[in-house]
Amino acid sequence: AVVSTQSGHYGRDRTVAFDMFGHGHHHAHTQEGRGDGAEGAPATQPQHTRFDYTFEQFCYDALALFDRYTVSHDNILVGHSYGTSLCTLVCHERSTKIRKMVLMSGGGPYALLPDSVSLFCLPSRLLTCLKPLILTVFKRVTWYKRPKTKLHDAELLSVNLRVLKYIMKGQVWADGDEAYHSSINCPVLLLVGKHDKFIQVSDEIAMNLILPQSVLHILEGGHMVPLECHSDVNRLITSFINSDIPTHIENNRDTVFDKSKVSEEEVEVYVNKSV
Repeated sequence: AVVSTQSGHYGRDRTVAFDMFGHGHHHAHTQEGRGDGAEGAPATQPQHTRFDYTFEQFCYDALALFDRYTVSHDNILVGHSYGTSLCTLVCHERSTKIRKMVLMSGGGPYALLPDSVSLFCLPSRLLTCLKPLILTVFKRVTWYKRPKTKLHDAELLSVNLRVLKYIMKGQVWADGDEAYHSSINCPVLLLVGKHDKFIQVSDEIAMNLILPQSVLHILEGGHMVPLECHSDVNRLITSFINSDIPTHIENNRDTVFDKSKVSEEEVEVYVNKSV
């Protein structure tokens, strides 16, 4: 998905921006009681379950949207956070139609697995009671710089907590490992915040080393770099689209990366070279 600070910047190009099921402006995020037959859900809307929020289901949606709206073989994918995994899968499945890809705050080239012990293991009703605390913590860990304009809680965490629990538990993608990412053969721009509390810089360096054609920039921001550093992000994306980058490793499907080999010194070198 492309956030407004990017989609508005590229108004001259045909841009398709979408929210994942249960996110942002998607109708599903407003249905607090969906899946359990609660009152208030429109009769015309189907009742959904946790199986509607798995990575597999999101992939079906992403591929269907791509096939529906693409009109050429010259497409650029842009994803942020969890959306980077969807972009990677679409790029792999529709490789002949993808020219370049931009992945922001996505992390390393590792399979997706949900945390066995986390806040989202708690019952949904308890999560709802803890929502004020969750929002407070979410604000602190998501942003490095305070937003210039005050954001309402609904804008910061637009999905309800029941749906968020399903999404977090549904993040299972065993195929998304180093070998899978090493098969991506289009140029990729990687962007990450130096102060991101969700994504480690060393993981982004691992991704940069695994992808056959990629360039990494580390920005002075947190997890929300598309909003916190939108000027730098827009400039880097524009430059990336209009330039070529070299292939820096062989496209070897059997490549396995040992992230323990990324030293603190290497991380510091990447940080110093970045914007």
